[in-house]
Amino acid sequence: MACRACGSRTALDPFLVARTGKVFSWAIIHRSYPGIAVPFVSAIVDLDGGMTLKGTLRDVHSAALCVGLPVAVVFDDAGGARDSEGNPYVGFHFEPRGDGQ
Repeated sequence: MACRACGSRTALDPFLVARTGKVFSWAIIHRSYPGIAVPFVSAIVDLDGGMTLKGTLRDVHSAALCVGLPVAVVFDDAGGARDSEGNPYVGFHFEPRGDGQ
């Protein structure tokens, strides 16, 4: 790993990011790799506090998609994927927040 601004390879300090944010942009994906169910929503989310993530937005009807839609980051078992030793991979996705914030 290296700093993209200066190229330094000094270890980065860990930090916590918010688990809530708002949709900045999205695309409805209709074609993907074999084994990936389509359609799905790929979204760019601005997290509260300043970081931006790209991931899958689940459990939302296409008519409800809008810039500023409040979402939460959800960590799970990456859809059931496991390594060669049977350990689950950890993944994340977004889900709409029902609190209207």
